[in-house]
Parts: sequence; C-alpha cells; structure tokens
Amino acid sequence: MANYHNLKNAAILTPTANQDLGSDANRYSNVFMSGNIVLNNSVIVTSNNAILPRITSITYSGSVTAANPSGGETITITGTNFNNAGGTPTVLIGTAIASVVSYVSSTSITFTTPALSAGSYGLTVLHSDGAAAIFASGINYSGIPSWSTASGNLGPAGSAASASFTVVATSDSAITYSVTSGSLPTGLSLNTSSGVISGTMPTFANATTFNFTITATDAENQATARAFSIAGVTTAPSVQYILIAGGGGGGGYGGGAGGGGGGAGGYRSSITGESSGGGASAESAISVSAGAVFTVTIGGGGVGRNGEESAGDSGTNSSISGASIATLTAVAGGGGGGNSVSGKNGGSGGGGGNTAGTGTANQGYAGGLPTGDLFCGGGGGGAGQIGGTAPVYANGGVGGNGVKTGVLLFTGAASIASNTTLTITAVSAGTITVGTQVTGTGIPAGAYIKSLGTGTGGTGTYIMNAAATATNTGVAITSTGRYHAGGGGGAGGTTPGAGGAGGGAGDANGVNGAANTGGGGANAGGTGGSGIVYIVYGSGYPALTSTTGSPTYTIENGYNVYKFTSSGSFTV
Repeated sequence: MANYHNLKNAAILTPTANQDLGSDANRYSNVFMSGNIVLNNSVIVTSNNAILPRITSITYSGSVTAANPSGGETITITGTNFNNAGGTPTVLIGTAIASVVSYVSSTSITFTTPALSAGSYGLTVLHSDGAAAIFASGINYSGIPSWSTASGNLGPAGSAASASFTVVATSDSAITYSVTSGSLPTGLSLNTSSGVISGTMPTFANATTFNFTITATDAENQATARAFSIAGVTTAPSVQYILIAGGGGGGGYGGGAGGGGGGAGGYRSSITGESSGGGASAESAISVSAGAVFTVTIGGGGVGRNGEESAGDSGTNSSISGASIATLTAVAGGGGGGNSVSGKNGGSGGGGGNTAGTGTANQGYAGGLPTGDLFCGGGGGGAGQIGGTAPVYANGGVGGNGVKTGVLLFTGAASIASNTTLTITAVSAGTITVGTQVTGTGIPAGAYIKSLGTGTGGTGTYIMNAAATATNTGVAITSTGRYHAGGGGGAGGTTPGAGGAGGGAGDANGVNGAANTGGGGANAGGTGGSGIVYIVYGSGYPALTSTTGSPTYTIENGYNVYKFTSSGSFTV
C-alpha cells in the first residue's frame, strides 16, 4: 500500500508534496479531524485540544506598566493560536470578566479593563471550544497619582521676593513632579521629588498671574495633571497686628506692708484665633494700599515706687496710626497701690493696697485686692486674667496671667534637669525669649520662660517658671505661642506673690516686668515692662518698602513678622 500521505493528501494535509508523515523536517501546520486520535501511550488527542492557544505578553495602555483601578483602559494580549470559531474569546482578570473583547487575529486580542482594586491578578483567555490560555505573569493594577493640593492659586508672591510653595500628590509608589504646560515664574524651580516650588520671584511693576500645569507621575508611569497658578502681587491688601502697651510700675512697700503689683499693659490683636485682653474676639486687620505710611508708638513701662504710701506710675500707651485708619491704641497698665493707696486704672489695673485698679474693657483685667488687711498687696491685672487677691497676713496676690499669642512659635531641642533651667541646644524655627511657652517631655504643662540666662533668642540657657520633672538631653521643644502682658505680683505676708505669665515676680525687692512684654512690675519699686508692636501678614507678599525704628524682621510659620521694640514707622 502506498504511504498514508499519498492516500490522504487531497486538500486535507499540508504540505502537499509526496512525503512521509512525522518527519521533523516536514511538520504539519494544521490537522483537521472528524474524530479522535488515539496514541500508543493511550493519550487521546481530540479536535478541541489538539492545538492550544498561548499568551506570550500583554501591552498596557500608552506607556504605563500597570492598569488603572478605575478600569476603562485598552490592553492588548499577544500570543499564538487564538481563534474566534464559535464566538469571540472570553478574557478573565482574576474572576472578573472583561466586558469588551475584540478578536484581532490569531496572534492578537484586545480587551477593556474592568474596575478592580490595586494588586496582581491572573489573566486567562477562553475559547468557545473550551481551549484556554493562562498568562503566568498576570496583570498588575496600580493606583494612579491623586492630588492632595487643590487646583488653582497656590498663593501670593511679591516682586523680587523669596517664595516657596509645595504641591502634593500621592500614589502607591514614588511620585515624580514635572511642569508639563505653561511655566513657573522666572527664578522659581520645581523640586521633582518633593513638589517644592521655590526661589526668587522676577521683578514686575504690576500684579501678574503665572499659570502652569504640573503632572505627578508614579513608578508605573501613570500620570495625573493639575493646573495651578501663582499670584504675583505688589503689596499686601491688609496687615494684622498685635499691640501691647507698657505695664504699670509696682506700688510702695514698707514696714512689712505689701504694695500691689503693677497691671499689665493693654493688649489688642487682629490675628485670627487670637483674642484681645478681656476676652473680646479678634479685631479687623488694617486695610492698606501701596505707599501708605503708618506710625508705631511703643509704650514705656511705669516707674515703680518704694515709698510706703506711694502708688506706682502707670505705663504709657502703644499705638498704630495712619491716614487710612482711626488710631489703634492699647491702653497702658495701671500702677500698683501702696500700703493704703489704691491701685491705678489702666489697660489692666494695678494690684491694690486698698482698692484695686480697674482694667479697661477689651484690653485688660482688674487688679487683685488684699482681703481685709492693708499689709498684703493684691496682684496686678493681666491682659488675660484678673490679678490674685491676698489673704490676711499671708502671701501677696499672684499677678494675672498674660495672653498667649500663637503667631510667634518655636521648635528646637534642649537639655533639662530637675530644676527651672532650660538649655536650648538647637533651634529649628523661631526664637525663644521671655514669655515663650514651652512644651516637651518632662516639662510641666503651661511652663513658660520667666527670664533669660545666657540665651538671647537662640541656643543658651533660659529660666522657666516651673521646674522640669526629669533629667534628659535631646528633648524636642515646641511652643504654641508667647505670653505677653502679665501682671506683677503683690508683696507682704510671709511670701510675696509671683508675677503672672509675662509679668514681674513678686518679692520684697521688687522685680521689673520684662522689657517688650507689657508685663507689670512687682511691688516695692518694680518697673513695668515696656510694650511691643507686631505687624504681621502673609509671607507670600513683598516686604515692607521702608521702616524706621529698626524692627526685627522674620518669616515665621507662613507670615512676615515685624517686631517693633521702639517707636518708628512702616510703609507698605
């Protein structure tokens, strides 16, 4: 008999040449069967499994290397032996069925991804005849970058001023930032890994808006773009302020009798979240226009008196005045009373030797009274609290606490021991001074700096009003603000009263209120602390064009801060 090839070649088997079956050099590309083939090892090859499909690779949409969890992307499957006999193949991602599948050719199928959580999933192609192909590497879903920073204006920046903004996007892998349309202002650059935009703004005479788009791209090359702008400004539309007047001087002391402590200087503020002395809400900021000039007056502390029947002098007012505003005045603290002399009225009243002074509404508090005895002086009123009373033949009254302002903050590190000395070893931001509230492990709640040691704002030693409860180094120190305008303490009895936060301490020798805090002086000649004025506005706006009085200028917590410790002026 002729061989099988010659008998069955007619349009059924390929190749068509007259050759033997089964040769390695002459393989058959297609075999069509109406039944099964039974091999000699009892393996049955059916018409369904004779030729199986195979997946060799997948191609994600665009240049990404993972699918978007929200779905809707087109992915191409490349392989061999795909067919659409009996219907379009089914594509499974894990157990999810792709809703849109297209048979392109025996080597290519496309499908639209369903929505799935980030992760890796098996990928299977099923033919209608039951044949299946499984892609061992599977398909990856990865979260695309999501912006945390709202689109639109990032903030203001002044002409030729330093500027810093930060944009933030997140993903399940590292983000890279890039400017993909428009451009940043000349002089500013984008840190591609942190999203910080910083540098020096260009010079411009008129307000200018700079528009640009930043694209956040993750490690899977997935990208999300967002449009931003920076407002180039020539002047701040308004400025905020903190006004603290001079504190009152302490009353006289003699013959064991107790003079009253001086009242704190009045306190006013327009800072959001702050309140003026007396509990009033924050006042309105000062509306300004370019070129407007304002005068700043710093109130001095009242002189303390040692005479037995003498009241301390009141301090003097602090104020801001200008053509566009009614004069803003913080009323000075009243002087403390003598043995039988009433404390004076003021921004906060002086502590009484007989009758306490009264605080001015919305600017201070009343001084404290002796209780049935003229020999114990009451504490001076504070900008945030009434002065303490003095019991009969006992301790003098504690001065009223000042108000804690939240604009001027501090972060750093320190060493502490079980005493009142705080040793600042590093400064991260801000300055530390008398009245700075301090927080850290081992430091009592509400502690503040009562006096300077070797430190003058940076590293060095400072004296707290309360002792630390532990000994440690490298303690992280933070401050949520500074105390200003505390009342002085009264004297007499066995132990003089202490000054309030920001005020002078109460002892027989009379302690002065700290300079530029508005603190009231203690009894027996303690001089009230001089006042202080802060001008505060957003750090994105340009610096003041001119100042007199040599204010200290810092950028703290997103604000331009000008601290006037002597009288002067400023021009916006």
